Amino acid sequence: MARCATHALLRSALREWCIAFNDIVANVVEVVARWDALQHMDALPLWERQQLAVESLQVWAPLGHALGLGAISSNMEDICFQVRSPAACLRPNADGAKQPKYGRHADGARGRMRG
Repeated sequence: MARCATHALLRSALREWCIAFNDIVANVVEVVARWDALQHMDALPLWERQQLAVESLQVWAPLGHALGLGAISSNMEDICFQVRSPAACLRPNADGAKQPKYGRHADGARGRMRG
């Protein structure tokens, strides 16, 4: 229990440090670079995709929200949740088959963000 609280405190401190002491433009570039990496992670092994998703959910998506990048951060979260729990991210279509609820494959457009 204490370990989770410690990790949450460290993540929060990292986000605050990034915003306070680093160049805001550099932080925006880092968040967008992570979002781009998530868009192109299909070729990576599963464990690496999951690691990338966890890091993005814990650090980069909240940092993006703090920087005012809500649409990119929300899209990052959608992709990460799809990687972390794919079965929970499916909805039945008219034929009864499962298809993604959200993310880049939901509407058939690769890399297109929801607005």
